[in-house]
Amino acid sequence: MMLAAYRNRKSSRYPTDEETVNQSCRGLETVTLEQMQRAEDIPSLSQEEFDADWGSMKCSL
Repeated sequence: MMLAAYRNRKSSRYPTDEETVNQSCRGLETVTLEQMQRAEDIPSLSQEEFDADWGSMKCSL
């Protein structure tokens, strides 16, 4: 869906050249994978470690 929005030439909010789109998508993928790996460690964290690492994050549902 995000890739489709990037490629929507009528939308001026998003870059339209293919290389910029590919770089943006790769960057988002990298950040997402890093967050997923960090999330796997949550069960082994103490409350203090969890608060320090995740406490400032907000759910954006």
